[in-house]
Amino acid sequence: MYDFSTSPDRKNSGSAKWAAMKKNYPQVPDTIIPLSVADMELPTAPEIVTGLQEYLSQNILGYTIPTDNYLRAVCSWMLRRHDFKIDPQWIISSPGVVPAIFNAVRAFTQEGDGVIVMPPVYYPFYRAILQNDRQVIENPLIYNDGTYHIDFDDLEKKRVTNKPIS
Repeated sequence: MYDFSTSPDRKNSGSAKWAAMKKNYPQVPDTIIPLSVADMELPTAPEIVTGLQEYLSQNILGYTIPTDNYLRAVCSWMLRRHDFKIDPQWIISSPGVVPAIFNAVRAFTQEGDGVIVMPPVYYPFYRAILQNDRQVIENPLIYNDGTYHIDFDDLEKKRVTNKPIS
């Protein structure tokens, strides 16, 4: 039912990761697949294609805002999944994760402030901090027995001082 062996040709398709790979490494063989972001390198599942076709046949494309049903679904999911009750007014939509990271850095910090990250992290976290004139403060996760753990003592020190500590 699902095709896990075909890798669609994404070269010259506007794919950011493929374009970046070819720009940075023009001689890379065609057999190499960039794994820089969470794009899938598999054909889209038939259920998704069918669902999109059904949606497109019944709707028009245009600018949208979160509906009450969407907000209720998010609140319900947070309660079921995390046992955390949220108010729909807390939900702010964003066109993507990376713009949301940049906006959060700008909203909750001032230029020159330190922002704590727990590497290994998604590289745009660093860009969001540095490109907004903030300081990166690392609180590396501790890898032990196949899982990562937070170094709470180090986190507390850096939270209080807001500066890198050697």
